[in-house]
Amino acid sequence: MGYDLAMPRFGFWAALTAIALSSQLISCGGGGTTADATAGSPTSTPTPTTTASGASMAFFYQDVAPGGNSVKAGSTTDGRVIDTSGVSFLTWQPVGRLTTSYGDPVFSRLANGRWTMTAGSGSEDPRGDAQLMYHESTCPKVDEAAIRVIPVSSSSSCISTRGMMIGKTTEMFSIDGAQYVFSTSELGVRLIKLADTSRNAADLTAICHRRTPARTLSELAFGEATIVIDPAANPTLRLSDTALARRRDGTWVLFVKGYAASATCPSASVCELCARSIYRTTSRDLISWSALEKLVDQASVPEASTFPDGSVALYWQSFQETCAAQDLNVAARAPIRMAFETESGFLGPVSAIRFPKEAFETNRNLHYPTNANPILLPDANAAAALNACLSR
Repeated sequence: MGYDLAMPRFGFWAALTAIALSSQLISCGGGGTTADATAGSPTSTPTPTTTASGASMAFFYQDVAPGGNSVKAGSTTDGRVIDTSGVSFLTWQPVGRLTTSYGDPVFSRLANGRWTMTAGSGSEDPRGDAQLMYHESTCPKVDEAAIRVIPVSSSSSCISTRGMMIGKTTEMFSIDGAQYVFSTSELGVRLIKLADTSRNAADLTAICHRRTPARTLSELAFGEATIVIDPAANPTLRLSDTALARRRDGTWVLFVKGYAASATCPSASVCELCARSIYRTTSRDLISWSALEKLVDQASVPEASTFPDGSVALYWQSFQETCAAQDLNVAARAPIRMAFETESGFLGPVSAIRFPKEAFETNRNLHYPTNANPILLPDANAAAALNACLSR
């Protein structure tokens, strides 16, 4: 999860690259430790920018303010400089002031053009703590009355667990008409099938954690979750926050936030923030994954995207300055950074994400935004539809 002075448990961020990708190609990323180097300039309008190829890039991010948090949308031509609209798609107050809050909301655009929001319910939510919150519509603006809270199944045939969520999910993605998402819980990193060709998440009353992990993707049934990264195989790490992408060669890349299991830091302390890192694992079938490898230290809230040339970019919230200063107040200004994977598998130069039109960019008394999450807009029609939604 991201660090948020106004709301410590939750956060949201998204960066999006849109190209005419197949329904099986989604965003992916990588990170680095070199010096920041920003590039590009803001676009002329705060709506999705369409390129000559018809592709466009939208960017969702969480604005953290004293009166409440909100998810806003912007656009970008390079994935680094964000032109913002100021339109809120989801607004809520910090935990402790409202019964309903949203834990690390993630927006996704499905292959059929519909939009979803996934998040974790808060401790004060009467519908249950740490359950999967789900919203789907033709526009990413969230109607709170239409949000479903999907709990863990209590069936004896399913594994019992306290909640569905620890940290953010990946963006949702489609394969052969079915829709999936990765998330973490006390059971580990899980792949969840939220829809098939005839049913979607709105039809779910609960999610069943399989007692026997699925051996193939086809074994995973509608409404089931299967463990893909078992905590027992990674006893030195506590895992949360996931991001997913696909490389040009078809390899899936999963990014996960890891925290040393041996650490005894108080929650949201400088010590705890500096102990967070981003790890990477890869797969050809979404079921069997390679050993976790550390990519970025002092980092949280990973998100990822595949760019038009097939390269993968990782976004994250960086606590390098906080750790260097050993000052928790600096964490409120923790920047969002990004870097591309290189052909060798390492990460290239790091860039800082900028919001030139926003007051928080230069006013150091304001909290810096968190939680970037890339959304792919495949053509000019998709960009026009989002533009129409923005202007309502």
